[in-house]
Amino acid sequence: MAEPRSSAPCRGFSILAVSPRLAPWAILFRSYELRSKRSPISFLSGAHYNRVMSPADLYDRDFHEWTIRNAELLRSGRAADADLPHIAEEIEDMGKRERRELLSRLGVLIAHLLKWQAQPERRGRSWSATIRLQREEIGDLISQMPSLKRYLVENLPKAYHYGVVGAMADTGLPEEAFQSTCPFDLEGLLDIGFLP
Repeated sequence: MAEPRSSAPCRGFSILAVSPRLAPWAILFRSYELRSKRSPISFLSGAHYNRVMSPADLYDRDFHEWTIRNAELLRSGRAADADLPHIAEEIEDMGKRERRELLSRLGVLIAHLLKWQAQPERRGRSWSATIRLQREEIGDLISQMPSLKRYLVENLPKAYHYGVVGAMADTGLPEEAFQSTCPFDLEGLLDIGFLP
């Protein structure tokens, strides 16, 4: 049997060809690397390759594996080995996503209340259903994360702006047709029985 010989290095890796019969595989892997800009090792055995990488290196390379690896490290009490800076960043981003969703829902609710108020002749079950659904969803989110209620109160002007923009788009009315500040308080907005 011939001694293994190394072909040209592939971005830090050498492809070994044990016999001429395996040489086509080396060409295939090199071709894959050039087309995909990925290492042939990740093509062959991503799980093994990812196990060799540090949790921090996985963050940009394989986010799914990063989540699994860091969860394992944290559950086993090995927080010092986990990618704590990126974990902290992801946790903060989760909070931001929740706030954005809540603000978006509040904007949709306000838009529908403004439409309800501005165009009574167009009121229908669809608008009623949207108003009710947004109230229920916002209520559920606030009950799960009570600290977000304060965020909504502080950002009611922004949600009102989003609502006015939505109402203008749907009704064709100019911005001047709507009040410059929100005519509703948060309690009224979330009251299931309230319609302007």
